Amino acid sequence: MFEPTTQEIEQREKLAQNTKAMVASVLPPYVEDKTSLMLEYKDFYLQISFTLTHPLMAITLVHATKDSGIKEDMNLINKLNLSSVLGCHSMDSDAQCYSYRATQWLDIELSESRFFEILDRCYAEASDAFNSLSRS
Repeated sequence: MFEPTTQEIEQREKLAQNTKAMVASVLPPYVEDKTSLMLEYKDFYLQISFTLTHPLMAITLVHATKDSGIKEDMNLINKLNLSSVLGCHSMDSDAQCYSYRATQWLDIELSESRFFEILDRCYAEASDAFNSLSRS
């Protein structure tokens, strides 16, 4: 089992903290805590979370399904997940929402342009999936 050195742990924490600060500067959150930023991005609720012990950034895009005519269809969700390249799709009938989640390794400093490239690819996949659920 791999045990990171103290130096590696410090580097991972620095990457996570620097990335969180960069993201917050370009997409000001309306709520944040030690590890996450919550905001709206285009027509989705967006949560971006960072781990301090692993070099990871998790992007979660959520859209309400209430009053959208979308019914929970696990077969369609499974098909979306089979064809998904970046992340995974889910629906929660109790919370009445669709969500998409992707995880990105933070092994180097993330520039603003690279962050938006990742975020916009996630948004495109989530938006396409949500729209296909709306049409079904």
